[in-house]
Amino acid sequence: MIDLERVVVYRLPESRPGGGTRILQNCLARVSGVGPSRPRFHRFEASGCFRFGVAAPERRVVTAPITTAEEAERGARAVFETTNELVREARAAQRLDADQLPDPFPTRFLVHDESFPLGQTRARQEPDAWLSRWRPRLSLAPPRPGVETPRGIGIGGGIDVELTRDGRLRAVRSDFRYWNDVSIVRVKQLPPPHHGAAAGGHHHHSGESASGEPELVYVFEAPHEPQSVVAAYWRIVSDGHGHAPLLLPACDFAVVPGIAVISQGEGPPSLAASIIGDDAMPIQVVNGKAWRLGWMVAALDAFGRDEDAVRSRRNRVALPGAGIYHVELAVTHVPTEVTRRTWRQVIVPAARQRERREPLIV
Repeated sequence: MIDLERVVVYRLPESRPGGGTRILQNCLARVSGVGPSRPRFHRFEASGCFRFGVAAPERRVVTAPITTAEEAERGARAVFETTNELVREARAAQRLDADQLPDPFPTRFLVHDESFPLGQTRARQEPDAWLSRWRPRLSLAPPRPGVETPRGIGIGGGIDVELTRDGRLRAVRSDFRYWNDVSIVRVKQLPPPHHGAAAGGHHHHSGESASGEPELVYVFEAPHEPQSVVAAYWRIVSDGHGHAPLLLPACDFAVVPGIAVISQGEGPPSLAASIIGDDAMPIQVVNGKAWRLGWMVAALDAFGRDEDAVRSRRNRVALPGAGIYHVELAVTHVPTEVTRRTWRQVIVPAARQRERREPLIV
């Protein structure tokens, strides 16, 4: 057993990798075997994540025909290695550094999750393509001589590779984020009743969960969301009664926000911010030295129209009356400057309707 008193936090650069966007697009196009046609490519400014797709690859470049999941895994590895090598050559030629144009597929931080056929039916036994999925697996602790470094699986941050059955690269989706620094911080011990289930509190083997045992994982935000650190969380696995896994903060850089709906008698409810505390229970938070809040509230039929959304940095928001509302909340932990976002839909029954038509900030 490895006693994890401290855990690694991965710090992301303020300026996202984007200087080599055209180089990356050209390298992926070359690996996919595209001729004069233009492939689809999109890179998210907030994260450096990207999407790449080809309607009809013209020739096979790096993989052989695929008939099994093992061959799909090997094909994805070939795509990773070949693309990375092309990017390194272009990086050297353009005199760019790794922060400006990192390897698009960080193979030493990836672990194969699964590969499976696409488009296979009873009438057609031969699949159209294969999808190979990969997840990040990051070091939980600094390396020590003669000791196996424990690792934690990443939630989000995965990479999907789609290959045609004859071995052509058809699409890539990467939600991986790149860091340029790390910090070593104290691990928060699990509170009861989760503490006993963890086989000794924060003692942990490799980040892989045994049956019913909490595990340390890293959380990657959605590619369109800004993120300053990739921090560790405790994941409490399902208890066998259909409950979803629960995330608890494993360090000061881990924030689990929530939106509390507070009833106000016959009137419409108000909204308050909460976070999961060290005792694994939600506690309400307000603006101050420890927290900053940012709200966005819009009627569901007006969601997406900025002019109809109400934004506020106050402690609470009162909804105007009956309806269905989309609510977004950004919670910033001031000491660490870590911001996490959450959202929910709130239904206010017609019986609680009031005359006012605009959200009231209290």
